[in-house]
This record gives sequence, C-alpha cells and structure tokens, in this order.
Amino acid sequence: MPRMVMVKWRFFRLSSLWIYLFLIPLGSAAQLNLNQVLGGEQNNAAQQDSIYATMEVPASKLATKKFTLTRRWYQNLVTHFNFVYNARQNLQKALQMATGLHQDDYTRLLDFYPYSFAELAQASSLLDSVIFRASVGIQVHDPRGKWIDDLYLLFGKACYYEQKFTEAERAFQFINLRDAPAVKGEYTPVIGSLAEGSTQISIASPEKKGFFYHHPSRNEALLWLVKTYLAEQQTAKARALLNQLLDDPRFPSRLQGSLYETAAFFYYQLQQYDETIPYLRKAIALQTDKRLQSRWAYLLGQIGLQQKDTNLAIAAFRQATRLSHEPLLEFYAAYQMALLQQTPSGNGMQPYEQLAEMARKNKYERYRDIIYHGLAQIALSHSDTAKGIGYLLSSLHAQTSPSQARGNSAIMLASLMMEKKQFLLAANYLDTALQVLPGNDPRRDSLQEQLTAMKALATQMDVVYRQDSLQRLAALPPDVRMQKVHAIWEDILAQQRRAQRAAQREAQQNAGQPAMPAVLTMNPASAPGNQPAASGNWYFNNPDLKASGYVAFKQLWGNRPLVDNWRRAAAIRGFEPPSTANPTTTVSATPSSVRTDSALSMGERTLLANIPLTPEQLKASDDSISQALLQAARILDFQLHRPDLAKDALNTLLQRTPQPANYPEIAYLLFLTYSQLHDTGQAAYYREVLLKNYAQTEYARALTPVTPTHTFRLSTLYDSAYTCYEQQRYSETLQWIQQGLNHHPADSLQTQFSLLQAMALLKLDREDSARHILQTLALQYPQLPAGDEASRILNVLQHKQELIARLESSSPGAAGKDSIAREVTSQPASHINGPPVQPQIADTAARPAAQPPRPPQPVVATPYALNEKDPHFVIMLIQPSDADLLEAATQRFSTYLHAHAADSSIQVGPYALTPTQTMVVFRIFPDENHALEFLDRIRATAPALLKGLATRDYAFYIISRSNFILLNQTKDLNGYVNFFNDNYITQ
Repeated sequence: MPRMVMVKWRFFRLSSLWIYLFLIPLGSAAQLNLNQVLGGEQNNAAQQDSIYATMEVPASKLATKKFTLTRRWYQNLVTHFNFVYNARQNLQKALQMATGLHQDDYTRLLDFYPYSFAELAQASSLLDSVIFRASVGIQVHDPRGKWIDDLYLLFGKACYYEQKFTEAERAFQFINLRDAPAVKGEYTPVIGSLAEGSTQISIASPEKKGFFYHHPSRNEALLWLVKTYLAEQQTAKARALLNQLLDDPRFPSRLQGSLYETAAFFYYQLQQYDETIPYLRKAIALQTDKRLQSRWAYLLGQIGLQQKDTNLAIAAFRQATRLSHEPLLEFYAAYQMALLQQTPSGNGMQPYEQLAEMARKNKYERYRDIIYHGLAQIALSHSDTAKGIGYLLSSLHAQTSPSQARGNSAIMLASLMMEKKQFLLAANYLDTALQVLPGNDPRRDSLQEQLTAMKALATQMDVVYRQDSLQRLAALPPDVRMQKVHAIWEDILAQQRRAQRAAQREAQQNAGQPAMPAVLTMNPASAPGNQPAASGNWYFNNPDLKASGYVAFKQLWGNRPLVDNWRRAAAIRGFEPPSTANPTTTVSATPSSVRTDSALSMGERTLLANIPLTPEQLKASDDSISQALLQAARILDFQLHRPDLAKDALNTLLQRTPQPANYPEIAYLLFLTYSQLHDTGQAAYYREVLLKNYAQTEYARALTPVTPTHTFRLSTLYDSAYTCYEQQRYSETLQWIQQGLNHHPADSLQTQFSLLQAMALLKLDREDSARHILQTLALQYPQLPAGDEASRILNVLQHKQELIARLESSSPGAAGKDSIAREVTSQPASHINGPPVQPQIADTAARPAAQPPRPPQPVVATPYALNEKDPHFVIMLIQPSDADLLEAATQRFSTYLHAHAADSSIQVGPYALTPTQTMVVFRIFPDENHALEFLDRIRATAPALLKGLATRDYAFYIISRSNFILLNQTKDLNGYVNFFNDNYITQ
C-alpha cells in the first residue's frame, strides 16, 4: 500500500512539471495578446484608434471556438489568477481603507457596516481598478468560463460601493438571467420552480458540495440585488425578493449567514427594529469575522435599549465585550451594562468600580478621557455629585489634545457649577470647553455665546456678593469691624507672599540658582516700574515696586523699626514685632482704642473706605445690588434660557426691597419667567397686578395683545416720524413716535421708535432723556441693530463734537420701514413683548460698541394703495413655480376648507398671472381684517398640509380687489410683494 502511494506521488510531480512547461509559452503568448488588446505595443495613436474601432472583442471570437477540455482548463486558470484574484484583493483593500477612515459614535446607533459611502468615495481609485479588471477580464476571456460570473459579481459590487446603482443592478440581473437554471435544450431560463418534496417555489440555483466544486455567483448576486433595490428606494421589490429567498428551501447553507445579514440590514435601514432583532441574532451566530460579530452584538444591544428590552440589551453587550478586540467598543459595552445593572456583579464590585479598573489599565490609556466621562455620568445618575465632579476633572486631565469627551466633561462641569450658582467657575469651564473641543464641533458658536453671557452674569453676581460682604462689615461693631478688616488685609498680604515665593521657586528651577529675595536679585533695568515703556518714575516714586520691596524685605529680615542702624541689636532692643501667624488673635489682644486712624496701613484705609457706613453709601450699595440682580435675571432668562434661576434672582430682589421703584418691570419679568415655567397661577397673579395697579405703564400695555387691524399702519407711522426728523421738525417727530408707542407697545416697534426718539431728543439738547432711552435699548436689546447703535452713541456721548458730527452723518433709519417686518420676525422668542428697562447705575459691565446704522433707503413710488374696506383676496406664491405642485396644493387646501370651513363661502383655485408666475387664490373676503385673520389661520395650517415642501418655498399675502386688477395689468408681482412688505406686519 505505501509503495502504491509513492508511485502516485511521483506521477503527480511529473504531471505538474509537464503542465508548468506547457504553460510557459502559452502564458507569454497570452500576455502578448493582452498587451495588443490594451494597445501597449502601438506606436501610432491614429493606428491604435483605428484598431480599437475595427477590432473584434476577444470574448466574442473565443465563444465561436470549440470549448475543449484544454481550453476550458486554461481559460479558467488565467481568468481566476490574473483577474478575479487581483480584483478581489483591490476590493478588500478599498473596504479596509474605508473602515480605517470611519469614526464610530458609540453613544448613538451604529452604522450597520463599519464604513459608509462617504468613506468609500475616498477609495474610489481602488474601486475603479476593480471595475477595470473585471471589465477587461470579461472581454478577453471565453464567456463560457466558470469565473466569468465572479467578474460580473465583482463589477456589480464595485459599482454599488461607488453608488452607481443602475450599473450594479444590471450586473446582478445579468448574472441572475445568465446562470438561472434552464430546461435542457432550451435557451429560456426557469427563474422559479417547485423544489423536490416541497410545495414552495425556489428561485435559488442548486449547489453541489465538494472541495473542488466551484460555487456559482447567482445566489450571492440575488442578495446584492436586494441591497441595490434598497439603495434605489425600490422597497417593494427588495422586500419581495428578500422574502422569497428567506422562504426558499434550496437556498444554499453556505450563504445562510449572508442571507440573515442582508435581511437584518434591510429592516435596520427601514428602522423596523422589531424585525431586525431575530435576523441580526442569526447573522451574529453565523458570522466568521470577529470585528463584525462584536459590532453587530453591540448594535443589537443598542436596539434592545431602544426597544426597552433590558435582558436582550445586557446579553448583547456582554457578548460584544467577549468578542471585541477594540478597547473603545469594549468599554462602551461595559459602560452600557453598568448603566443597566443596578446591583453589584458577582465579584461584589459596583458597576462603575469595574469601569474605574479599566481606566487604570494601559490598554485603555488612549481612551481614559472617554472612560472617566462615562464614569461621571454613572455617578451623577446615582446622585453622587462629588464623585461625578471628580471623574469629570479626571477626564479633563486625562489627555492634552482636543477631544469630544474632554469638551463634554467641561460642559457638564459648567452645568453643575451653574446649578451650584458658582457662575465664575461655570464661565471658566465653558472657556475650557472651547479650548479642548475639536475645531469642527458644531456647538462652538453656541458655547461662545453662553460664555459671553456667563461672564456678564458672573460680573453682576460678583457685585451682589461684594456689596453684601461690605454691608455685613458695616453692621458689625466698630472694634469687631477693625479686627475683620485687619484680618482681611493680613490675608491679602499672605497671599501676595505665597505668590511671590512660588514665583521665586519657579525662577530658581528655571535658572538653576539658589533662591534669593527678589529685591536683591532684581536687575534695575528689568525691575517692575523701571521699564521705560511702563514708567519713568524713580524707585521710591513707584508704589508697585515699593510694595514688592517691602514684602521681600519683610520675608528676609522680619519686622524692623524705622531707625538708623536697624541691623544692630541695640537699635532694635525692646521692639516686639507683631506675629502674623494668627492675625485675628493678635488684633483682638490689642484694644480697638489703640488702633487709631494714624496706626492703620494704607491697605486697611482703602478697605474701610469701601464699607457703606453712611445712609447715602448704604443706599448706593442697595441700588447697586438691585440693579445687579435685575441685570442677572435678564441674562439668565433672555440669554442663558434659565427662567428658574431668573425667577430666584427676581424673588431675592423683592425680598431685599419689597416695593422698589421699578416694581412694574420686575413684575413683568416674573410674569414671563413663570409663564415659561408653566406656573399659570403665579403668572396670572403678576399679570393681574400689572393690569390693575400699573395699567398706565408700558409693561401693562405690553400684556395687551395687538390686533391685526392696526398692524398694517406701522410703516406709515414710522415713515411720518422719520420724514419729520429729516425735515428737522423734531417736536413733530416726537409726537408721531409717541402715537406709535401708545398704539403699538410691542418690542419690535419700541426698538425702532425709541432709537428715533432718542436721536430727536439729542437734537433738542435733552441729553438726559436721550441717555435714559439709549441705556434702555443697549441693555434690553443688545442683539438688535437698534441696541447696537444705542451702545455706540452712548460711547461717544462724552465727546460733544464727535456726537454732533455723528448725528450729521448718520440716521436712525437703520431699521426703518424696509426692515420693520424683518425685525418682527427675527425677534428672539424670549424678547417678545419684553418691556424697556431702567438704566444701569453702578458696578456693571459696559457693552461693546456696534456698527453705525445704514442710511435710509429712498422711497419708491408704487401704483398700489391701501383700502381696508375693499374686498380682499389671499394668495399663495410657490417658488419655483410648478404646475403639478400648484394643483396638488389647491386640492389639499380645498379638502381642508371643506372639512374645517364648510359654512363659509371661501373658494380656492389656481391662477396664472403669467406663463411662469402662478399662484393659489383664496377668495373672497369682505374687508382687510377678515383677509388678515384668514391669512394667519391658513399660514399656521400650511406646513401640515404641504408636507415635503419647505416653508421658505412658499409665502402668503393679502391683496385688495382693486390692487389685484392692477397687478393683473402690470404683471409686476415683485412690485406688489415689496408694497405688501412695506405696509403689513403679519407675524
């Protein structure tokens, strides 16, 4: 028996050698023919073009020859190793490149595959090479070879990844028809047939088992055809084909994993997660790629979380942890399990303790910022704020490079500090977030706005804390107050000494020399205060340098009397220097009567001067606190959108001063904050107080709704006032402004009229009244053009000549009639119906200057006129004009009117003004008011009726019958739109 095996082995080696020698000339000939086909041996470009134009495709020529055993063996061999193998390698490289570029966000549902079309576009050169090799391989080899369908399959996959779905579908369909089972002797393939022993129709190609058996590509092509249909949004076709394959009794077992993967991908893309779960489980069990297995297991856990199936989620995350070789995915799986498992694990450790153990391992060093951020979230969910803050700080210090996790940790710290009302720390953490977040983070602009508001809020609250401290000192007995002041001053000196010692240690470390007192090592040319650019004062005339020298001398020599020969023991005998170890004890041991004003240091005198001891000083301090709290409430509500904290600030203000002079404004702000907090009882209380006790104030008028009847006259009132201003009739300007403010007390109008009013008052030399109005605008509306301009004028009010020149060159029409409608619609929601505020009087931050206003636009003559008693139409314009879209909109509006306004006589229909300008017309309304009311109602309903059409693509207008006749004659649609915008405010 062994001798027989040896004989067979020798015969196999001789046969292999004979085959190799036979292939050498054929391989060279094949390579020569391929080069000729590809034009590699051509020297003349024109001759090459003519050859390509007349040359027959080699595959067509080979198909006419007899497919002998030798030809079949040779064609299969060359097709496989020269084209199929290389194309597969390039396709695999393209997928690996796209996977390397893909960034997963494990806090959201993962993509099904670790790549997307965007990343695959970066590997387009490799995909193009796959398409090229497959195309050439098909054209230069016998189409009867068994590897040709593999080339078509590779071609289809590459086209799919390049989003050429039409070409991919053609390739997969060609494989389906080319390799479908056919009746012997007939050309027509049989796409479906009854399987043996079954009543179900099978469309799969039967496959044999065996190591040397080549599996056809048709069954795999059918799976890719499902994906292609799905990408082309042909959901019905994809679903039908997928269901047929799932029920196919002859579908090969080797592709069962791919079948379940395709089914899971199909339902996942359709967001039908209940259907996704069973197929995804089966796909995970049959998948051989560990990376995909762990990814799909984590995705299954995420779906379980979304479906609120805790047991499924925990099991899937545990499986992902076991299968994963990616540290980040492993951490997030363990993190999700820690959130779900509220009880300790088998080893007795709390869930977040296990994650903390992960953070200490070198394996997860790159992801420590993410791990600590996750630990902080778990701790905060368990109401362990102290531990949560500690983990957030660890996340910030885990790395030095910008990262999303570090930025999120800084934002969470800012939020926690804001809840603790430590606004300066909150501002610092927001600043840190801007420094550590990646440059492309979309939240940067919003965070910058929050940082600016938080700094302003910290400034106002610092005023409150400082004035409170000073008032507490003022309430103490004189002797106790002196002790406190002395202790505070000694503490300030101690802080200066610590800071100087730290600076000396740092200088010693940098220079590598022994530390010496700054006054002895200081270079006179570089000493503070001796720099020519800073000051030309001599040493003893420079208070900063004197103070630093005094501290350095005291550190080296201690307290010494001011006498000659101070270094001699006889000169200082009997001198008892005061101890600084416990300043409070030392001072208390000395009677207060001994510390006279002459015995106080300059720093102590400065501290005492700030304490409000007189009634006038105490009133100024109270006013400063009230204004700071009021401004803080505005910032909290209007800029930081924290009405809860704004309410607390306002209530604190009322507790300190029950009946302040600006009570109507405080009551109005409380009404707004309670309304935002949905506390209808308190909101109704303050509304009732304003309407009953302060009915004549602007705050009460702001609560009165503005009717549509008067809205269209806003532009006329402003134009009248502005015309009088241009004609230097300033008294009449003020009359028009007052009329506008009395009839229309809304914010959007006050900003326009108030700016014009302030500039008219300046022209009349009533600077105090103008300053009051400008301060109101600057504080209440810093984001509007009028508020910016008010800030700019306030900055130049100190220079009369500059102000006069500015008034001659500028105008208050920056937000005039052409922008009134735009200002109303762009007004922030928190400012709607907001009242003006009192000017800030002390201890507040100034606002930055703004750009000057634009010059007024010239008045354009228009043929249209206002006639409120004339019958009116409501029209809707759609851009761009589309007849089908117009007809569909008309039908939907007609259905809506029939259901909701059946008792009215409103008719709706399309109207063509010109061949390119069409509209929907609602007719007919008895007067302007009815048309405006219907316009408000139909515009609010339009987004629900016109789903799929963006609100910016259509607009509603009203038009009188006379203006409609005129519009039909002039065809000037843009002219009427401008007339409408100039004369109506409809939202």
